[in-house]
Amino acid sequence: MAFAWFLNCFVISLMVNSISTTNPDRFEFNDCGSTGATIHKIDMTPMPLIYPDAINATLIATVKRPISFYTVSLKIERTISGIKLPIKCYLLDGNQVGACQYRSETVCDYINYWNFNGSESFIWLIPMMKLLGLLVNCPGNNIPEQTIIIDKRSFVLPTMSIYYTSYTNGLFNATVTVNELDAPSDQPFFCGTFKYTMRQRK
Repeated sequence: MAFAWFLNCFVISLMVNSISTTNPDRFEFNDCGSTGATIHKIDMTPMPLIYPDAINATLIATVKRPISFYTVSLKIERTISGIKLPIKCYLLDGNQVGACQYRSETVCDYINYWNFNGSESFIWLIPMMKLLGLLVNCPGNNIPEQTIIIDKRSFVLPTMSIYYTSYTNGLFNATVTVNELDAPSDQPFFCGTFKYTMRQRK
């Protein structure tokens, strides 16, 4: 069982504890109109995310109904020294990376690519793809009806060249939207905003 990722020992709450601050020392999540999935608890520690090092992900989520045909859209903004820098969609080794839209039939391909490859200049994307990988059933590309309870699952952010640190350090604000194709309403199946800080180990 593989939507990014994503957090401490916990007790399931009935509602998401939404966070509206921009504290760089904690992982932040806000729901922005989900109709088909609910994240009850999500966290990534330690914060800031330090690379190279291990990250612990905790996720409690409920997928209310299954979907097979959908799009996943990422919007990512990086803030460094108070300057907001929108991140674009790029093509790397034939794969879309960055603030792109992914179709359901190729989602598992991208999840596998980032689990086993990734790129130094796009290391900030790894947490979001790890989170998505927790929700999607690969290789089927579908998102099944399910309850996910994951406590402190560990994964490693890799070592990277000093030449890329100017692109990968900072506060990242990511919006993930999952839209079901031919859905009866215009409301997203899932919409969430995630804030996290990444920093190279000194």
